[in-house]
Amino acid sequence: MNTESQSRLVKILGFEMKVLVALVTDYVDWLGDCVSVIYQLASSIQRSDGLGSAGIGREATPSL
Repeated sequence: MNTESQSRLVKILGFEMKVLVALVTDYVDWLGDCVSVIYQLASSIQRSDGLGSAGIGREATPSL
């Protein structure tokens, strides 16, 4: 992966994290037990350098 692709991936992941945080903030009272799963997902994405190292394969993300 070249630098331009990696930079674009970081920007996309950052945007997705902002959307995820906004949704969780808006609907926290409705999520129930899902909050802990969403937190684990967000922290695994944040710790990784992309979807591949987060353990999410191409078959799970065909549109990327």
